[in-house]
Amino acid sequence: LPVLAQHCLSCHGGFRQRADLDLRTRATALTGGASGPAVVPGKPDQSPLWKKVAADEMPKGLTKLSAAEKQVLRDWIAGGAKLDLATPRV
Repeated sequence: LPVLAQHCLSCHGGFRQRADLDLRTRATALTGGASGPAVVPGKPDQSPLWKKVAADEMPKGLTKLSAAEKQVLRDWIAGGAKLDLATPRV
């Protein structure tokens, strides 16, 4: 999901995983971090990731997700969060 790659993986992927949260794969997003699962597939309103993004608490800093990016993220969670971010794209 390009939205997560662009806005989230610098803190929650690769060598850094703040709050022990790794968002590079579906499995690690479902497992979550220090606060538990980040994503509840099919239930964006119960997903901590969505709640923080919707409230503009994440990502930290001045750059927030646009309304369109938020909709993509919400739709992804609502659709079951089926995309694996570690899979290379062509």
